[in-house]
Amino acid sequence: MPCSSTVILTSVILTTLVVSSLSVSGTRQRWEAPGCHLVGHTRTVTIADCVPFAVTTNACRGFCVSYAVPSSSQTMIPNQVITSKAQCCGIVETHEVNVWVACRNGFQQKTFKSALSCACSICRRNHLKKLDYLCTICTE
Repeated sequence: MPCSSTVILTSVILTTLVVSSLSVSGTRQRWEAPGCHLVGHTRTVTIADCVPFAVTTNACRGFCVSYAVPSSSQTMIPNQVITSKAQCCGIVETHEVNVWVACRNGFQQKTFKSALSCACSICRRNHLKKLDYLCTICTE
């Protein structure tokens, strides 16, 4: 008898996990998955002597690998006790989006950059300035 109750309990737990993961994943945005994703981005732009307008371009959004671990004694340098890896989601290529804007002196064409492709890549050091004193390596 104890064995069959364990099987039933295990089945109930597994079913609950599957159902809850399906309901959660159904409400997630595409960019919430691991990786760096191309997404639409709409914003209101205000230019002097022109009517404010909305422009939609592409942006990059997502989650890339990053971690920090204590350095081993072989790699430890005084004041650098952490070995880290940091990747950031960023724009790889862009294209231009042209928009006609109603302005006081007539219509004007304005150009905006829009992401064409995205990728995870090594974060630039200037993003990690506060951690520079801790980093032993910051590589891909």
